[in-house]
Amino acid sequence: MHDDIFDVGPNVWRVDLTWGHVPILDSSQIDHLVSLCDSAEHVRSSSVQWAVESNVPFGVFPSYPVPHSLNYGAPLKDEEAFLFKHYVDHVALIMMPYDDQRNPWKSSYPAEALHSKSQEQRALLHAMIAQSALNLAHLGCSRQNLLMQAAKYYTLAIEELRSCMEGSPAEYASFIAAISTLMFVEIYSGHSATWRTHFNGAWAILKSREADEPWNLSEFAWASTQSLCLINILNESSIKYHEEAPLRQDQDQNLRLIHKTPSAFISSASSFGFTIGATQLLMSCIIDINKLALDIQKEGNIDIIDKAVNDLYSRLEACRESQVKGMPNDENDSSTMSKEYRISWHHLNAFIAATHIYLHRTIFDLPPSSEMIKNYVGEVFENVEKFLDAGGGNLSLWPAFIAAVEANEAQHVDAARKWLDFAVSVGMGNRFKAKIIVEKAWSLREKLAKEAGTSCGDISVDWRDVMVNLDLDILLV
Repeated sequence: MHDDIFDVGPNVWRVDLTWGHVPILDSSQIDHLVSLCDSAEHVRSSSVQWAVESNVPFGVFPSYPVPHSLNYGAPLKDEEAFLFKHYVDHVALIMMPYDDQRNPWKSSYPAEALHSKSQEQRALLHAMIAQSALNLAHLGCSRQNLLMQAAKYYTLAIEELRSCMEGSPAEYASFIAAISTLMFVEIYSGHSATWRTHFNGAWAILKSREADEPWNLSEFAWASTQSLCLINILNESSIKYHEEAPLRQDQDQNLRLIHKTPSAFISSASSFGFTIGATQLLMSCIIDINKLALDIQKEGNIDIIDKAVNDLYSRLEACRESQVKGMPNDENDSSTMSKEYRISWHHLNAFIAATHIYLHRTIFDLPPSSEMIKNYVGEVFENVEKFLDAGGGNLSLWPAFIAAVEANEAQHVDAARKWLDFAVSVGMGNRFKAKIIVEKAWSLREKLAKEAGTSCGDISVDWRDVMVNLDLDILLV
């Protein structure tokens, strides 16, 4: 019988007719297509979307239509479709600490990227695909292939943004979103300092248009600007003046830029800060702690401390009071408190407690053994544990990190280790770098304590110095 004929009882099947239209694939193509299937196994509730006219032999039963470009109606390539869907289904969710219907990375970012009418929008699409590929690579599947895909789409996005920069970017929101997404590509890769190049570029565009308040153009423009401003605030918390060494010119310029976060934008909406699980009032407190620390270090004027700190205490207490007012009488009564509310409530509690730690460490240099620091570290990790137990997602890095580097009590160190183990599992490279800094701060504190003949809790270690000594520059998002 002919090799292309399959005889089953009275039935004869022409196998060559079934697969005759499918081109013969070389080994590299087969490896790539298999890797896409392997990658899908690492994504919870994933369903790979193949193009209707697909060259993928494993995709002959597509269950969903592939995303289309809204401009031309052409489906994305197979690898683009898979990575884009992973972005929407998984990456977008870990861009926020918990599920929220306002999540711009799940709504306005994908919608804008799929228009593909402009270079800015195409740059955004390719940057999102690069970020998705890096996330999958960090999750441990088909690492080399996915790193190559990430590099390819990263390069495409860079080339498109360079073309935009030859003139004045026509679309502010897409341009800012594309650069910010490339910044997250660098953050996901775990490469220190390289994210700052993109940050400075995006910030320069924002400052050049600030007078026009471009964030009011659309919901997407507001979301893009918010992301950049939040990065700016958290970035500032990791920068420190050193009295014994003057700042380099470029370093000084970065500091001047980050102190000009548009106040008009921060006050433009009460929801400012929601994408990192914080509030407008709380983020304003962090801004002012940053500014107070800088003023003290630059001018050495301690007379300003009491008034400024008392004002910060009052505002942080207002943050707590707003939490208490929104809390049911019985915290454990699930019938009066939804799961979603419980998750966001614990996350914000952790953020408030971490801001207290940041205030007392930055302004007063209190050691881990002080009751103030111990209590707030315990409060952060109590809420982190409840956040995770309730089904919370990718906890914002800043509050847990700020507490972890000050953890000294055995139960607090254990809680910090548990959080770190979870943090490095989400596929973000900066989490691995954060773990290195935390553990180095612990070991340095232990070493200095032995040398001084005292307990570890009496030794203050500034994690910003540890980060510099390790030649790292991570963003705590």
